[in-house]
Amino acid sequence: MKKHLAFKKDYPHALSVKAMICDARDEDEDAFDYYIKAIQSSHQKDQVWKNAFDQAVEIAKRIVATNTGDKIIALYSKKLEYLGGKEIHVEIAPDIATPAKMEFSENHNRPYHLIRYKDTYPAVEHLIMHEMVHLEFVLDARKEGVNQLFTSHDGHKKEFMKLVESMKKHLIGMGFDTDNIKKFTGQIFEGLNTLMYNVPIDLFIEDLLYREYKALRPYQFISLHQLTHEVYMQ
Repeated sequence: MKKHLAFKKDYPHALSVKAMICDARDEDEDAFDYYIKAIQSSHQKDQVWKNAFDQAVEIAKRIVATNTGDKIIALYSKKLEYLGGKEIHVEIAPDIATPAKMEFSENHNRPYHLIRYKDTYPAVEHLIMHEMVHLEFVLDARKEGVNQLFTSHDGHKKEFMKLVESMKKHLIGMGFDTDNIKKFTGQIFEGLNTLMYNVPIDLFIEDLLYREYKALRPYQFISLHQLTHEVYMQ
C-alpha cells in the first residue's frame, strides 16, 4: 500500500485501505479524511467509490455524535459576540421555511442576533455555523464600509407577475384554483429572491468552513449530503 501511495498519492484503493486501518485503530478523524480523499480520487462511481462513500458517512455520523461541533460553535460565537458587541442566541424553530436562518438584531428590533434552526436535520451544528458565518461577513463588510441591504418591494413583485401572466392563464385553463395559482407564483417570486441573494454567498461560506474548520468537515459532509438529497427528491 505504501508503494502504491508513493507512486500515486491519489490512488483510491490504497487510500481506502489506509482509511480502514485508521478506522480499526479508532482514529475516526483520520479515517474520515482518507475516505474523503478516496472519493475525490475516484474518477467514476465504482464499487471503491461506493464503499468509501458509505464508510465516510458512517464515520461522520460517529463524529457528529460527539460534542466536537458544540465546542466549535461555542468558540466561534464568542469570537463574533466580541467583534460585534452583541450576543448570539440559538433556538429550535420547526416552523421556518428553511433548515436554518439568521435573524439580525437590527432587522428584528432585538438586542441580540438569533439563529433559528430545524432540529429534524442531521448535523445541525453545520447549519448553525453556516448562519454565523453570514454574521461574520456582515461584520467584515460593515468594518470596510461596504455592507449593503438587498430588498424587494411591491413594484418588483408586480413586474414579476406581468412576466408570468401567460403561465397563470395556462394554469387557469387547466382548471387550477386562482388562489392556489396566486400563492404558487408568490412562492416563486420569494424563492427566486432568496436564491439570488443567498446562493453566491453560501458558496463562499461553505468554502470558508471547509478551509478553516477541519474538525467540522464530518458535520458539513453529513449536512450537505442531506440537503443535496432533498433537492434531488423534489
